[in-house]
Amino acid sequence: MLLEASRDLASSPAPVVIDHYGLYSGFTPNDAGGRSLLALLGLPHVWVKLSAPYRSMDNAVAAKPDPAWLAAILAAAADRCVWGSDWPHTPPHELQTGNAVAVPYRDLRYEDVVDGFLAALPSAARRRANELISAWNIPASSCLGCRERDRDAVMGVALFLWRTIRTQRYRRQETAKPQQDRE
Repeated sequence: MLLEASRDLASSPAPVVIDHYGLYSGFTPNDAGGRSLLALLGLPHVWVKLSAPYRSMDNAVAAKPDPAWLAAILAAAADRCVWGSDWPHTPPHELQTGNAVAVPYRDLRYEDVVDGFLAALPSAARRRANELISAWNIPASSCLGCRERDRDAVMGVALFLWRTIRTQRYRRQETAKPQQDRE
């Protein structure tokens, strides 16, 4: 469905955020569908939310994204990726039958989601993520979960990263302009 809308998304005048790793299920980064998704993610106005890897995998409680897909997404759009836990972990779509019957949420611990994401990162990105976690004095996964103070710290890291990325991109754009355009 996402790839069917890719022409409209590619020409959107507004920023676009694609959720759940682009729901790459059924594709590899190297086949035609995967290359189309990565081309869409490579556009400067398209962002991707790295959340809920289980939505693209056979395992309904998979906490670790596919490392090949994560590396390909980061190669296409590293400065436009946003991580999210996707909590609460809603039941699989095929189990949802409306609001008449309560269906249990997926049984995933926040620590497992964080650890799975960090484990799937390419080594350089993992080192940088761990540096940022250490710099903010956040235990990598044992405390990232449920207490408000820890959520605030994670949000602080996310905001810090966003400001850093935006500032670096602006500086790159400014230095790429001819001198007369900058004045």
